[in-house]
This record gives sequence, structure tokens and C-alpha cells, in this order.
Amino acid sequence: MHEPCVPRVDVGVLLVDELDRVLLTLRNRPPEAGCWSIVGGKRDFLEALEECAAREAREEVGVAARNAIRAYTSQHLPPGLNESR
Repeated sequence: MHEPCVPRVDVGVLLVDELDRVLLTLRNRPPEAGCWSIVGGKRDFLEALEECAAREAREEVGVAARNAIRAYTSQHLPPGLNESR
């Protein structure tokens, strides 16, 4: 059974080091458990997108995000949710 479809805002953070390597995390919670992903998570109420990106990088991997730019916006539906639409 799916949770009710409630709009939410998430961020994804593309962390790239000085050698142009991208940091990926292995998700351990459904619905994306077992999937590789960039760092990211849910935006807190009234939190700026840039603040959310910095917080998620700090919380998930202990990295201080610098030189952040907003590069892309999309609508994301977790696996399985868009199959019924």
C-alpha cells in the first residue's frame, strides 16, 4: 500500500571533488533501497533549497558543500508510484 500522494520538495546534491569524481550513496530505505543515488533528502518547512542542500550533504555524508549552484529541477516519483498513473 502506498502512502497518500502529498506534494513534497526534495533536493539532490551532486558532490564533485577536485578530481571530478562524484560521490554516490547506497540507499537503504524503501522505496529506493538498494539503489545508488546522489546525496539528498526532504526539504524542511520554509527552508531555502540551498540551505536544504547544505544540510543534507552535512547530515548524510559529513561534507560541507561549497560553491553550490542550482542546476536542475524535476518532478520525481518513487519507483512503482508512477505505474498506476
